Amino acid sequence: ILQYSHAFGIAVSPRRDFFQEEEEDVAQEKWKIMPNASDAEHRRSVDDIFAEIDNFDIDLIKLHPDTVEYFETVTAYLKCFDELEALYHEIDPSHTLANYDMPDITRPIQQLSMSGDTVKNLAELYEVAEAMLPVFKAKIEDLLGGVGTSSPCAHSSDALFHLPPGENKLKGKRRASEKAKDDYSKKEPGPPESWLYDIVRGSIVFDDADQILDFLELIRADKSIEIVKSKNRFRSPTLSGYRDWNLQLQISTDDGSMKHICELQLHLQAIKEADVKLGSHRYYEFFRK
Repeated sequence: ILQYSHAFGIAVSPRRDFFQEEEEDVAQEKWKIMPNASDAEHRRSVDDIFAEIDNFDIDLIKLHPDTVEYFETVTAYLKCFDELEALYHEIDPSHTLANYDMPDITRPIQQLSMSGDTVKNLAELYEVAEAMLPVFKAKIEDLLGGVGTSSPCAHSSDALFHLPPGENKLKGKRRASEKAKDDYSKKEPGPPESWLYDIVRGSIVFDDADQILDFLELIRADKSIEIVKSKNRFRSPTLSGYRDWNLQLQISTDDGSMKHICELQLHLQAIKEADVKLGSHRYYEFFRK
């Protein structure tokens, strides 16, 4: 591991005391390792061993192409993580987003049908999703208009609310069916389709941290919105170092006749642009497989 890591410029600092053994343990094991060696040879210092590792010519080892790919990917991944980490510290030096007083939330709430009962199947889920999509869009755009007015720190935002591409703007039914089967087939109570929160979804890209904080305060103050799930990835970034805020919000119509849980992602412009440039998603896919 040390040889490969050094070859690809990955900093590895093992604790030498991990390699120190009690005298009796060494006495018991040394002959198994080097049965013909003298006591002096068995007592070589750990520093001597590390010196040999540092001076080893890695070119003498013919690495398998998969091994080369792995270490090249690890090297690029570490660079990506460090750059995104440094960028966040630059954008939000006080870590106001990471330290925002709102714990991660997960409430076990199932999706409701047009009649107010738990949805029984994908058809009922999409029926209410289609009806609630314009309600979701109008609500988020209305809240965005209030950014910069509820907090003295935030300034007016020109951030835009984005819906997914596609004609109907909803998650594809095939993908939704697969996700219900893969993720929620064993979740009780059923049916699995009732736990899908991302049929209606969107995202907002903000200029700075204060705008996101102001927007969160507006959401929390709105009586027609219940936060079902909240994941602050500014506090706990993804594997690649990407940071955003993921919300699942149950939004009600003005008369309270319909409710639907929708997904909303909050991004920072600079981090999102850097993430695209660095291609961090490929590291997620690489390590996942």
